[in-house]
Parts: sequence; structure tokens; C-alpha cells
Amino acid sequence: MGVRSDSIGRTQGDPRAAPLLSRKFSRFTSRGEVSRAGYLFHVLLPGRAGFGVHESRGSTSFFAAIDSELAETAWGCYAWPVRHGVSGARTFFTNQTGDVVATNDARYSGPGKFGTVHAGAAFVAGGEIRRMTGQIATGTRGRDGNVWRLTSGPRIPADLRSEAGSHEYGGFSIVLQRPSFRARETLSVWASRDPGSVCEILLTARSGSPSASFGFVTANVFGRLEFQFDSRVDTYPDGVTTLADFATGRLTVTGGSNFYWWQPGEWRIPPFVPDPSADVRGKPIDEIEETVVATLREIAVAQARFKASSVCDVDEDGIGEFGLFRELSGAVGVRDWMSASTQGSVLNPPHLPRQFGVFNANHEVSRSGYLFHIILPGAGGIGVLEISGTQALAAYLDTDLAETTWCCYAWPIETGRTGTRTFFINQTGDIVGCDNGLYSGTGDFTASSAGSAFRTGGALTNITGQVAVGTLGRDGITWRAVPNRPDEHAYASHGQLAPGSTFGAAASEFTVVSDQRPAETNESLVVRVEELSPDATASVWLVSAAGDTAARFGSLATVRAGRGLFVFDVSGAYRFWHGRYRYPDAFRYPPGIDTVTAFAGGTLEVRDAAGVVVLRGAIPPLATVGGPAVPGSSVMFRAKANLDPAAPREIESGRIDVGVTNEPGGARETLRISVTTFDVAEGRLDVVAIGPGGAETPLGSIVPHGFDGAGALDLDSRRGRPVPGGVASLSGLRIEVRSRTGDVVVAGMFPIVR
Repeated sequence: MGVRSDSIGRTQGDPRAAPLLSRKFSRFTSRGEVSRAGYLFHVLLPGRAGFGVHESRGSTSFFAAIDSELAETAWGCYAWPVRHGVSGARTFFTNQTGDVVATNDARYSGPGKFGTVHAGAAFVAGGEIRRMTGQIATGTRGRDGNVWRLTSGPRIPADLRSEAGSHEYGGFSIVLQRPSFRARETLSVWASRDPGSVCEILLTARSGSPSASFGFVTANVFGRLEFQFDSRVDTYPDGVTTLADFATGRLTVTGGSNFYWWQPGEWRIPPFVPDPSADVRGKPIDEIEETVVATLREIAVAQARFKASSVCDVDEDGIGEFGLFRELSGAVGVRDWMSASTQGSVLNPPHLPRQFGVFNANHEVSRSGYLFHIILPGAGGIGVLEISGTQALAAYLDTDLAETTWCCYAWPIETGRTGTRTFFINQTGDIVGCDNGLYSGTGDFTASSAGSAFRTGGALTNITGQVAVGTLGRDGITWRAVPNRPDEHAYASHGQLAPGSTFGAAASEFTVVSDQRPAETNESLVVRVEELSPDATASVWLVSAAGDTAARFGSLATVRAGRGLFVFDVSGAYRFWHGRYRYPDAFRYPPGIDTVTAFAGGTLEVRDAAGVVVLRGAIPPLATVGGPAVPGSSVMFRAKANLDPAAPREIESGRIDVGVTNEPGGARETLRISVTTFDVAEGRLDVVAIGPGGAETPLGSIVPHGFDGAGALDLDSRRGRPVPGGVASLSGLRIEVRSRTGDVVVAGMFPIVR
């Protein structure tokens, strides 16, 4: 629209050549509100005597004239949830002062809640609620009867956390998410009390004020007490504006009796510290681990560039040495002495983001829910861990070895919550990982365990030798290669076993599975046998199609009925008792074998103690994506790609999920393109694929719905909605999601189907 040229907005001049806001702010609901991020926004300008005049839709004139002189100094804007408690809880207001105040009132939910009638709701009580003149209510009651509180504060770069206690005996956790904007604050308290006890949760600041009751909670029949406060849903006690005010204060649980005298009822609230897992909150663990693996590859590239540039050459022999995080990120100058106690110039531009120069108390870097530590070699290959800042290292580096050797470990901040696997990379560029809860939290890798991921035979403190790939490391744990794949293939083969000799055996069965994920490979082999000799021991062998490779995968024991079950699983998930059968501890590949797919098209044999084949079955060849059906074999392909906003600083997002299945019963193709616009006023969106020369292929449409403006296009060949031309024809093409006006909302590249 053009800029208004009269007091009621009936006529407009020319529109601005360079808009000050995104064009999405020009799309209105029927009541003249703008929908963004699950909230409704309404701008008001002052009319006669300061009465609020709300914006109208499109070129419709205002219901009342704007006071042109007051409009030179005053304006206001309210933002409230599309659906209270779902898209948000608090209502916000700002005006020409730049202050932002908020209140929590369930009445402010949905369209039409703020107009002329409530224009002065956020102003100090005493004036007329329709007028937007006077002072904003900051910590006091507004003209609508609610207490409005300031939300602005000093900029804090990360989410903050304060916690104390233990899971067994009680404790608490306070999390401030996006504290610069008071976006969300949560308080969790747990304790043990007599069953049925009614307890009160009290927080007291260090100075004694404020001191507030956050509510009451009743212990369950097991004596467990759990209390939750969430600022998005719950209301702060009177006089409290933020949980941050209680830092270094006290949290007290009153009422009831402790089960045991040593169980506390009061805790000191430690100072708030950055929450290291904030950037992965809510993410699936497999996505977190994929991000960590990608980070390790980024570190390897930075190390290669650092060495190639020879910016670090302590022994001045013309050969560059590998670096530390503090050097690669430009946090401090590049070392010019073996202990790194003195530095030269700072790397400019740095090879890693500046965040890699921020360390915790144990000199570790925190990224994506994981902790990272670079280790360089000292005399004789001993591992020397990085020290933050300009401090000297614990030992001198071997300048010659530092030209060829480095390594980095990455392990979860909290195993099970931010990750399950520990990863390792060194100068070879290969990544290995292990599934072990031993490595969890800060300080778990020290100089005494620097060589954990190397093959046995060397010192645990050294970082020289061969990396443990599919075998035991020096820490006694099996480390496995981490693949680098853009997609996932899951292969499965099923076959029958028939007698291999005159020695009696009835037909049995087997299943071979190879799940090849982007950063992990899980393979298993399950063999079920019937009517073998009772209480006997046999062995399971795989023979390649050419017959030149045979590998023993483990032993199988039968029970009195002659039944037996053998399970091989590289993840070790089947190492437990189940019924009458004990799953063998078979989770390591035989020597020289790194995948069961090498035996596709070959045979599986069960041999008795004398080596006689008593059961034999043909392993079906691997099915392929887009190929013909193979009896007894199937493959499932999955890939995903992100759709990014077309305009900078926009908040829309999207994703492409592709699936192809080829199994004996036939093939199936699925495609899901999902978007989130955070705009309830967004109409139908069109999805197109752009091929060579700009040729466009329409794929379908999406109708966003809900408070977040989310929607998806679902195509499924088995449900009568095939992908135009098949998913393979879309490989590598640009996908655009467009609005009704033809503007690109989100766009990205279609995954390669292979």
C-alpha cells in the first residue's frame, strides 16, 4: 500500500521503494491484524484526545481520524497469542519508548482482542482504557486490571541454567531460555516426602527480597514430589518478574517429613551459567550426532588448511604443524614455542568459528550438546591436551610429530539426553565412534586416556599408532567406523535353511539386516533352527557368492528340543537373556569382515562341531532402489533436505522427506514436503520443481493451518497419489514453495535418489 495522505487513511500516496518490514506484514486478517509466529499483531495510532485508532485491512479507511500532531510522538502495538496456552501465553505491548511489557491473561487469545476499546490496556491504571496516553505499566497494574512487567533486559548470549541436588534425594533445575527476551523460564523441583504430604515451594533472593511462594504440590503414594513452573503458562507470584532474581538465593520445600534425615529440604541456588545443551533441546539424538560428525569433519578441514599454510612452524623447518582450537578460531595468537606459552599473530581470517575459542573450566569446547577436546603429541607421542587462553600446555609438544599427528574427541554433555555415542577423528580424516555411557560430561577425557580410540598394544596415554576400527581400543571398548552418507539405505534379506547333509534337521530360517544410516551402520544376523541335535553346539558361517570368502560369525547352542537361536548384532543390543535362549555375545565382525552385505548372493551355513554342514540356505542378492523386485530381499531408501527462507531474516522453514521401498510385494515411493510459515493468514502454497532450462513441474499444493501456519504435501504411490515422474526424476532439482502471489516462501534442493 501507499503511504496515507489524509487523517483517516482513505487515500494513499506512492508506496516506499524499499519497505522497512517484510511484505508479510501487509497480509491482514479480516479484523486488520497481522499473524506472525503464532501471534497476532495490531498497530494503533492516536486519534482525537488520545483515543486509540487501530489499523484497518488493505486500503479501507480508519473508523476514526488520526490526530496528526499526536501521531508525530505516539504509537503502540499489541501482540497476543492466536491460541492461548498453545501458540503462546503472554501478551506483549510496545510503543515509541522502545520498552516492551507483558502480561499473562487467557482472555487475550484469538482475533479481535485488541482494538479501540482496549487501546490503553497496558498503560498505568487511572486513565481511560480506550486512551493510549500516559505511562506504560511497568511492574504495576494496567488499565485492564492485569500486572504488566518489563521484558527487556541486558543481552545475554546463551540460555542459562542453575541446578543443584541429585535425582535420588531431591533437587531442582531452573532454565532461562532466551533470557534477553524473557521468552521462557522454567522451574523443576523434585523431592521425597511422606506420601500425601502437601508441600510449598518457596524461593528467596540472597538479600531476602523478593521471597515468593510458587505454589503447592502433593507427594504421591510413593513419596515422590514433583513440581513444575513454566512462565509460558503459569503466572509469576506478585512482585516477581524473573527467576534470575533468585540467583545465589535459596529454594525451600516446606511441609511434610523427609523419608530420611539426610534428604535436604533447602538448597542454595547457584549462579546461573550458560546452558551447554540449549542448542539441541528437543532435537532427536540421531540428528544431534549427525551434526557432531559434520563438526568433526569441519575441524579436520580446518586442521588441513592450518598445516598447509605453515602459519605454525615452531621448529622453523618449513613444514607446518597442526593447531589447537584457540589458534584455529583466532581466539589467541598462533604459538611460537613448544609449550604454547608465547604466541605470535592471530589467525585472520580464522579457520573455525569464534565459538570454538570459548572453553569451559576443563578447557573443553561445547557444541551441539557435545564436548570437544583437541590433543597434540608430546615427546614419544604422549597426548598433550589443549589449555584455554594463553596458558602454557601441560607438557612440551614434539614439533616433528605435531607436523603429522593430531586428534580430537567428542562426547555427550549428558549421555542419553544430548547423545549416546563418543566420536574420535585424527589426521587420517576417518571418524570412529563407540556406544558407551562411560564418557559423559565434562572432564571425561584427560591426558591419561588420550589414546582411548587407538588399537590395543600401545600406551593409553599416547596418540600414535593405528586407530581402532571395528576392534577394541586401548580403553577396552570397541570402536567402529562412522560412515559419511547423505542418506539412508536399509537392506533386509530373508531365507530358509534346508538340511545340508543326511544328518537330520528340519527347515529353519534366517534374516540378514544392514541399516546404513548417514552417520551409523547397524547390521544384524538372526538364525532360528529347528530339530537339530539337542544340547549341541554348532557354528554359523557366511560364504560369499564367489565362494572365495567364508567367515564364522559365532556359535549356536541348542536346547533339549533341538531348537536354537543365534543373534549377531554389531550394536550389542541383543546381549541379554530371553526366555530359554541366551543371545550370544556376538557383536564383533570376524577378522577381515566389515559388512554382512559382502555375502549377498552367497550362502549361510550351520556347521556342527565336526565342521559338517547341517543346514544351508541361499542369501538373496541385494534389492536396489528403482530396480526389479528380488524374492526374499528388500531395500528402503530415505533422504531428507531442508527448505530455507527465500528472504533473509525470515522465520519460515521447511523440509523434504523422500522414501523409496523395493520389496518382493512391489515398489513404493513417498514424498513429504512440509512447511511452517508462522502465519495463520497464509493461503494456499504451490510446490514446484525447477528443472534444466527453468522448466517447472507442479508437484501439488499445501494449505497451512493452525497457530504456526504449518502444512504438508504428502504423495504416496500406494495411495493413488504418485510423485509426478517418480522421485528419481527430481534428484538434484530446485524445489520452491510459493505463495498465492508467486513469491518464493522457502526453497531448497531435492535429495539425490541413488
